[in-house]
Amino acid sequence: MIVARRRVDLQYVYEDSMDLIAKLPTIAAIIYRNLYRDGTSVGAIDPSKDWSANFVSMLGYENPQFTELMRLYLTIHRYTNLLELQCLHLAMQVRLGHKSQLRFCSFGTCNFSSVSAGEN
Repeated sequence: MIVARRRVDLQYVYEDSMDLIAKLPTIAAIIYRNLYRDGTSVGAIDPSKDWSANFVSMLGYENPQFTELMRLYLTIHRYTNLLELQCLHLAMQVRLGHKSQLRFCSFGTCNFSSVSAGEN
């Protein structure tokens, strides 16, 4: 009974978290426009554009080269975050196989730093 209730509660927490994460680019654009564009409106999201084109438009830029640059930056940033998650997962797998906390921490740190430096 408690487990089923907990799953329902976590479902609502997950949905609320995803809604908040989805609003972060708009919030970032509003903050940027308030600081650097005299508080002008971010406008509506165009469903025919991709995420980076909409984000650049919300920031107030219309330069196609800047849109391509932002698309590249967002792609690299997303890829780096995925690698960090893979390093954490791998470090946890190593932790399951070893009793030494020091070995686990050193493996995770070395593996993460090599990904951050672009060695993988």
